[in-house]
Amino acid sequence: GLGTSTKCGQHERGWSEAKQAGRAVYVGTYCGRRARLFCRGRARRYCIFNSRIAREVSFQAQHQIRGRLDCRGLTQAEMEAIDWSQIDLTAVFGDMLSNVAVPDQQTLINIIQSNTANLGPLP
Repeated sequence: GLGTSTKCGQHERGWSEAKQAGRAVYVGTYCGRRARLFCRGRARRYCIFNSRIAREVSFQAQHQIRGRLDCRGLTQAEMEAIDWSQIDLTAVFGDMLSNVAVPDQQTLINIIQSNTANLGPLP
C-alpha cells in the first residue's frame, strides 16, 4: 500500500543494476522454493558480467565453444580456441557510439580553421 517500501538486499540491487546496464544474460529458470517433491515457485537465473563487452564476448564465445551458456568464466585454453572473427560486438559499440555527440560540418570547419590559425606561420 501507500507509504510502504520494498526492502531489497544488496544482491537484488546488484542484479537489478546489472540487468538495467545490459550486463546480465538470462539463462533459464530453476525451482526457487521446493515443498517436498513439488516446486512451489520458479525463479529466473541470470549470469552477471563486469561489463557489456564481457557479457557479449562470454555469451558468444561460450555458444561457439560449448554450444551453451553457463555462468563460469572462460579458461585460457577456451580463450585461445575462440574464432574472434565470429565475435560480433556491433551492439556494444553501436550503443557506445550512439551516445557520442558528433559536431555538424560547419562546427568542424570552424574548429579546423581556429586550430590552423593558432599554429601561426610554418617555418
